[in-house]
Amino acid sequence: MCAQARPDLLVWGQVIPDPTVSNIARELVFEAGLEPTLPAYSTVLACSTSFMATLQAAGLIGRSDMHLALVGGVESMSHVAIALRYPVAERLLGEFASNPAAALESFKSLTPADFDLPTKGWANRVSGRTMGEHMEETAKELGISREEQDRRALLSHQGAIRGQDSGFFRDLIIPFAGIDHDTFPRRDTSLEKLASTWEQY
Repeated sequence: MCAQARPDLLVWGQVIPDPTVSNIARELVFEAGLEPTLPAYSTVLACSTSFMATLQAAGLIGRSDMHLALVGGVESMSHVAIALRYPVAERLLGEFASNPAAALESFKSLTPADFDLPTKGWANRVSGRTMGEHMEETAKELGISREEQDRRALLSHQGAIRGQDSGFFRDLIIPFAGIDHDTFPRRDTSLEKLASTWEQY
């Protein structure tokens, strides 16, 4: 990377942080071959994460010696942390500290009720509802039909696939852990498939 293009800061978003990576922004500094002295931090704000990363970086540009920021985001829904309920985790940690063998035996007795699994998504602690449930309510209030949502979702998938095929994202994506493209857009989706997905819920 030429000196003129060297970023002064890296801000990266990840809605659901990988449990094995404490600061993905810092990891990307090394993956991208940037200077290890480059300041880098991660940020989270649901679906607005990368947008907020951009605003945060913009607020730092022009201050001190920061003139260029590298901003982006990543997500991996296939490697979401599986959390134990707090009392269970606290008990196991205590057992591991005093008797690791007994703690391993305790693992054998765990039941599904001991886990805090977001099977339908993470619920808001105040309302008890997930983001999807809140958005269903918002769509009803704004009069947005499911058919309209399906059409918009299909256009989004099709646009993403066109971008991948044309190479639009090639210089916008930094490969990480062997992944070099977004695997979420589905080439075989259709209005019919999207409609059938709605019916499952």
